[in-house]
Amino acid sequence: MGGLRERSTVLLAIVVLMGCASSAVPRGPLASTGGSNGVYSAAQAQRGREAFTEVCRECHSSSEFRGRDFEFTWRRRTAWDLYRELRRTMPEDFPGALAPQTYVDVIAYVLEINDYAPGGVELVPDEESLRRVPLGPGANKGG
Repeated sequence: MGGLRERSTVLLAIVVLMGCASSAVPRGPLASTGGSNGVYSAAQAQRGREAFTEVCRECHSSSEFRGRDFEFTWRRRTAWDLYRELRRTMPEDFPGALAPQTYVDVIAYVLEINDYAPGGVELVPDEESLRRVPLGPGANKGG
């Protein structure tokens, strides 16, 4: 069936596009964004988990967005890159249909399942802020 193959292709494209937070991404501003250098709150990640379950789980498993594959795919990219890609392609049947805050809540959930440290602030759907959040191995991870 073509639908599943198309979804798999879109997912693969997202994972590949996600794979690129370079060492050139500024890391200093993260320290001022919240406790434990966290760039999202636990409450935001919970909202993201709920949105993922309601909207994304029909086509995706959270395991697709965690671990070494996620880190490799997004190793030179930022949360802004992920946000743009999600807004451009998801949900598959109506890309860009979710509220901007819902997309960043889902990103907070993705950060949480990848052991990024939560903090006292929330991600906001703002290019400048999201560009300060590197993805990939070792980026803002909790200890």
